[in-house]
Amino acid sequence: EKIRTDIMNHIELLGYAPSIDSDGDIKFKHEGKTYYVKVSDTDSDPFYVVLFRIHTYTETFSKEKIMNVIDKCNNKKGIKVLCANDVYYYRAEMYVTSAQPFNTVLSKLIIRMNEVSDLLSDLM
Repeated sequence: EKIRTDIMNHIELLGYAPSIDSDGDIKFKHEGKTYYVKVSDTDSDPFYVVLFRIHTYTETFSKEKIMNVIDKCNNKKGIKVLCANDVYYYRAEMYVTSAQPFNTVLSKLIIRMNEVSDLLSDLM
């Protein structure tokens, strides 16, 4: 709970308005995009923390089309594109012993996530 609180406080200091969603994840918006931070309830010391964005498939961004180019997106910058049945994700995952390492790189992860999103758009 302390790590989640420390991450929420940092997100608030960055000027975003974090909240806790129905799954217990931290939710915030940045430049019109919704981000989530999940702190695993099962992994502790170190804690497993994930920053992610969720998108639904469209005609342009179908599961099949994304799967054809996913390798080109996933070899850069520590951000991964993952396809599930009904949605796809941009994800950055870390193991940390405190919130500080995650907080230190959060802004950089958001920039990188947007770069991978732009790359996927270009490949589509």
